[in-house]
Amino acid sequence: MQLKTSQRKMDSSIMKFEQEIVKDLKEFLRDAERIAVIGIGQEWRQDDAVGIAAVERLYKELSGSEELPLSFTDKNFYIGGKVIRLFIGAETPESLTGKIRKFKATHVLFIDAAELAGMPGEMELVPLSQVKGDEISTHNIPLSVLGKFLELDMGCKALLLGIQPEKMSIHFERKLTPELDKAASKAAVAVRDSLV
Repeated sequence: MQLKTSQRKMDSSIMKFEQEIVKDLKEFLRDAERIAVIGIGQEWRQDDAVGIAAVERLYKELSGSEELPLSFTDKNFYIGGKVIRLFIGAETPESLTGKIRKFKATHVLFIDAAELAGMPGEMELVPLSQVKGDEISTHNIPLSVLGKFLELDMGCKALLLGIQPEKMSIHFERKLTPELDKAASKAAVAVRDSLV
């Protein structure tokens, strides 16, 4: 009986935390006109692919389709007076700067696995100025540098939705751990809910 009560308290705490993420995302996107959401990660490095999976699931949430397109950058979603475009940046999100500039994003939200010193699947919104080198990401250019470039070059606001990974081992297929698989869906729903 006590185990069930503890589980309910933990589930309630997680739901409250996820509601805080939505609230903080809404605040970040309050004055947004054009939002670029970028999933990044190394596809074959287990939980590092959580950002990619989250953006794919966000596409399904926004489009109502179960089929993923060949290219995400061709489709705009219009929600609450905002234009949203989804991107897959994989391990080189810096390669998207031209597309983000052409889209004229006012806000950029990165979704990525991040070492947050939390439980697997925990999410946190992290200002890119707080991202230090490879401490939080495993990509070619630190997100802090990329975020600063986007902010200076385009005058847009940039933020990271970081998700604590469990395992980062290499696989020959994308294989999120169960907790991170759930987290990818929760991140997609949180972003969707923050847009309305």
